[in-house]
Amino acid sequence: MWFDTFDRKQIRVYLYEDLCDDPNMLMCDLYEFIGVDPSFEPDTSIVHNRSGEIANPVLRWAWRNSGELRSWIAPMLPLSMRGQFFRLIARGKVSSPRERLDPELRARLTEEVSDDILKTQELIGRDLSHWL
Repeated sequence: MWFDTFDRKQIRVYLYEDLCDDPNMLMCDLYEFIGVDPSFEPDTSIVHNRSGEIANPVLRWAWRNSGELRSWIAPMLPLSMRGQFFRLIARGKVSSPRERLDPELRARLTEEVSDDILKTQELIGRDLSHWL
């Protein structure tokens, strides 16, 4: 375990929700922690690897069924062209609606991992009761 090997002052734990809530604050804290100028503000306006579905059903079908072809062609294209091609195809891309987890399944899973959540809470010194 990392905490057994390194001093706690050398380890910083961030949660994904921290990144979503305030990415600039998280990065500022991280920069300060590793000795980088904390006043540097990265541009977080661009969302990379956004998930979702391609809106056009024909393009969506073609994209889903062309993985082998794309992996064969991709190395022959400059990176800039690959990005342009994807942006052209994904132009109609929309975010998928978030499906809600069945309440019974959620309760069962929460029960299964509750001990791990409580151990993690204790280990990192943060309240994770909202995960339960």
